[in-house]
Amino acid sequence: MKDENAEKGWERTNVTNLLHNGQNGTYYARVKVNGKQKWKSLKTSLFSVARLRLADFEAQVRSRRAVETGNTAATKGEEASMTRFIAICRQRTDYDSSLAPATKTRRETAMKAILKTWPDR
Repeated sequence: MKDENAEKGWERTNVTNLLHNGQNGTYYARVKVNGKQKWKSLKTSLFSVARLRLADFEAQVRSRRAVETGNTAATKGEEASMTRFIAICRQRTDYDSSLAPATKTRRETAMKAILKTWPDR
């Protein structure tokens, strides 16, 4: 009985989340986040380089997940307000190291505009 991945040219490695494409020789990272698979080409055919790039990719995915998961649900008796949501957005923006400084500045400008024009914060 043939493996479905073997027909496509995918080969497992002895490293978790690292796959080798037998057709073109490139290594790929496959990481599950929130039940969905994230694939990324590691753009190398060397196993040692692929292992290092896989570690970097996994760290990047996990840090994004940590930023994305926050306690945004209002607890019992706590009122949801625009000021509260802006504070959460600011915190996530500050801690997201994958954002460029210009992006952070633009988000801050937008948040200030919302607070200035929002009638009941």
